[in-house]
Amino acid sequence: VAWSWLWSNVERMLSAQMGKPARWERALAKLFDSFGEEERAPYFLEVYRSFFETAPAGMEYFKQSTTRLLFVADGVFAMTLEMYREPDTLVNKLSALGLRHVGYGIPPELCGPLVCSYVNALRKIRADKEALEAFEWSLSLIARILARVINDGSTLVMRAINANSGKQLSKAVGFAPRSERAEWVLSIAV
Repeated sequence: VAWSWLWSNVERMLSAQMGKPARWERALAKLFDSFGEEERAPYFLEVYRSFFETAPAGMEYFKQSTTRLLFVADGVFAMTLEMYREPDTLVNKLSALGLRHVGYGIPPELCGPLVCSYVNALRKIRADKEALEAFEWSLSLIARILARVINDGSTLVMRAINANSGKQLSKAVGFAPRSERAEWVLSIAV
């Protein structure tokens, strides 16, 4: 009974999305084409203002110049369209990006507030419901992938390295059998 319930729900959810990605890609591409350079900077600044208001802990991880923040935001903006056009390539890029986030010690809990900030800022500027839905769907998927990579890549060894603690590193490696310690230190499964 539980399996049939699960698969009927999966079928229902997939059926509800049938045909939407192609429409969403077109709507998102149209939105991006109409979004000029002069409009992007204020939008991106609103994203960060909203994000820092919602998640003040995020300020500890975004200690860059405004120019760098705008560059990062523009990259996130481009990824939402790339999710529709080249999903396999983007997933590989996100895996690498997630592992860099692990190295910086960025908590995955910040992904949700950042997505909300992007979507709410776009909602204030643009009213196209389909483009907004496309943007929100792809950005939420990107955030879930990043959060999963961060969680999976945050091994005991990586946490000890981020804490810059030799004692924690020795303890983390101490769990591994001696014959496998080097492999444990170098192993990252995502």
